[in-house]
Amino acid sequence: MSGLARTALRPLPLLAASLLAAVAVLAPTSPSVPAGDQPAQAAVAPAPTPRPAAPAVTDAAMRAQGRPRPARARRAAVRPAARFALDGRRGTSVLRHRRYLGDGPTLDVYRRTGIRRAVPAVLVVHGGGWAGGGKRRMVPVARAIARAGMVAVNVSYTLADWGRPGFPMQSDQLEAALRWVRARAWRLGVDPDRIGAFGSSAGGHLTALLATGARRPTAQAPIDAAVLWSAPLDLPAVARHGLLGPAAELMVGCALTACPQLWAQASPLNAVSPGDAPLLLVNSRREMVPVDQPLRMAERLAAAGVPHELWLLEGSAHAREYQHRTLRRSVEFLREWLL
Repeated sequence: MSGLARTALRPLPLLAASLLAAVAVLAPTSPSVPAGDQPAQAAVAPAPTPRPAAPAVTDAAMRAQGRPRPARARRAAVRPAARFALDGRRGTSVLRHRRYLGDGPTLDVYRRTGIRRAVPAVLVVHGGGWAGGGKRRMVPVARAIARAGMVAVNVSYTLADWGRPGFPMQSDQLEAALRWVRARAWRLGVDPDRIGAFGSSAGGHLTALLATGARRPTAQAPIDAAVLWSAPLDLPAVARHGLLGPAAELMVGCALTACPQLWAQASPLNAVSPGDAPLLLVNSRREMVPVDQPLRMAERLAAAGVPHELWLLEGSAHAREYQHRTLRRSVEFLREWLL
């Protein structure tokens, strides 16, 4: 049977997820950012500003909400017990292919060479339409985070397929990765009380589930700050949207008409609460993730008093396609809240 015939017979949601993954492959992977390349347009809810030096909600405001930032205690010098290998000539060391959930998916840990103290960690989550992609795509992001003085945990997760929906499996696996990092904090040189996350596209959606109140038994998020690039945040709203809708159907495991409650539960927009982690939302105005997704998320965050920044870019670039413009500020955001 010809390749075209096989493609024609492939189920639409799985084909859509594959095409989303193919689009992501075309994105540039260079982590370099020209010195003069600053954000073209940034907004901080509720009061927009071209480029905030710090998040819109102050420490005092957070204390008034009953959610103080952790004290910046002086950390004792430590020597990570794990055996990190030099990562080429990039100034970082790496611990590769560690299984964090039995015989399941793996993660890589990146750390700046020579650091002798416990530092914050950042979970790095790849995209690919929930059914494609891999952690290799996020290596430039992980290295940039490590060079900025944090530990980057570049994580893989089980990809969605027919009969194996991504929700809640994938978010459960990310929570398992967080537990793995915290349980081995002293070996990795990580401060277990300062952990953030960085998600791209579908990985941004999974990161948002960690950062918000979705399926969370406690009032506080399990992470302390997060960056979302082009994250679908309201899944029912994208059910009929081009490639994104069928990919979301594959991730949830059923059509919107068959299980609307499950689609709602898988939507971070519906889970915003005052205990959520500070968020940086980045999206292009004319990309595959509709711009009203981060706009509505920013409104919910503002109403709940959650610190956040909203950065809308001109054009149609999606997620890693704009990383040369947004990576520097994204890492700075994590440093502001974690270091």
